[in-house]
Amino acid sequence: MATVTSTASAASGWVTGTWTTGYWDCCKPSCAWKGKGKVSKPVDSCDSQTGEILSEANEESVCNGGRAATCTSNKPFMVNSNLSLGFAAVAVSGEHGLTGDVNCGQCYELKFTDEVHSDGTWSWGGSHSDLVGKRMVIQVTNIGYDVSGDHSFDIMIPGAGQGVFTSGCTIQFPGYSTGDFDCDNRKGGCSNISGCSRLPPVMQDACRWRYEWLQWMEKAGKTNNPYVGKTNNPYVDFRRVKCPQLLTQVSGSVPDDDDADFPDCSSGWCKSPASGDDSNTAIIVLLVCVACICFAACAVWLWWRCRSKCERAVRADSTQVPVDAAGSEAQNQSQSATPVAAMVKVAGNADEAPGIAQVPSPAAQAAAQAAAEAQDMHHARAHVSERFTAQP
Repeated sequence: MATVTSTASAASGWVTGTWTTGYWDCCKPSCAWKGKGKVSKPVDSCDSQTGEILSEANEESVCNGGRAATCTSNKPFMVNSNLSLGFAAVAVSGEHGLTGDVNCGQCYELKFTDEVHSDGTWSWGGSHSDLVGKRMVIQVTNIGYDVSGDHSFDIMIPGAGQGVFTSGCTIQFPGYSTGDFDCDNRKGGCSNISGCSRLPPVMQDACRWRYEWLQWMEKAGKTNNPYVGKTNNPYVDFRRVKCPQLLTQVSGSVPDDDDADFPDCSSGWCKSPASGDDSNTAIIVLLVCVACICFAACAVWLWWRCRSKCERAVRADSTQVPVDAAGSEAQNQSQSATPVAAMVKVAGNADEAPGIAQVPSPAAQAAAQAAAEAQDMHHARAHVSERFTAQP
């Protein structure tokens, strides 16, 4: 793992080597003012007292004595184990293509990487190993004037720190103290998930997202350095994408150029116009392979069944003779052998195939022949007796 200098790839559209932070200060988002970015309308802000969306974009921020505050719906949320959506403030440095106001309303896909922070002698932070490779799509709703250099995005996360603006949240949520909104840690926020219980209930699920999905400050990975391997200001690669409706329906703002040739994230997944669905390619290939394996298994099973039936049929034919053949043979025998032929029984029950005669065993044939001879002898004797009795 190592820190890298941010660079942009013209071929892929990805900017690499930048890192992110988190914040939530309840102030009116900068992109909620008129004249920010090229969008259908400014992003929504909400009434700090009623929670309703404000129709007037010029309402002053709650952090400056007005009523316009961040809508609680601007919190991050998980789509699945590998993808989340949310909102963020953007840098103004311009060093990696982000300049501030002009980026209002635009959406970016963030891909978490394994780079870590280093001051030349000591390394710390970056992404937890389980976060590396996961993605997040954010819409820019604010401008981070203190976000510069390789620091690209400040993700809106309740409980992640209020920074220098500490008055807005207590006005929007009366009855809570300033420290309840970041566990008394203005930069960095709550250090563990238990601190989320201090926030208003409407914000607690998004606070827990930071630990359950982003894995903030989770146990170190494959290193003896206790500061490396925990999610702490993780590095990302990022690129401009088409905004998902799941985000624009919350913010109320759509970029004017969202029909340009950007990867399409409107369904929650980001699909490159030329190459197809970048996120689902591996899943599609896996499903095709599973289907092929199932087809092959079915073919083998059918082949085995047919072979077994054929083998049983051959074995049955080898022990049976047709009725016609048995009948012809019986007609060629003498009348004295009639009892033998009579013992040939045409199959008529479930264990015998129709039209097939069962051939008697040699012992049965001998017994039948003896019985026939005895009957002939009896008839002959009776005939002789009748002749002698009939003479005068």
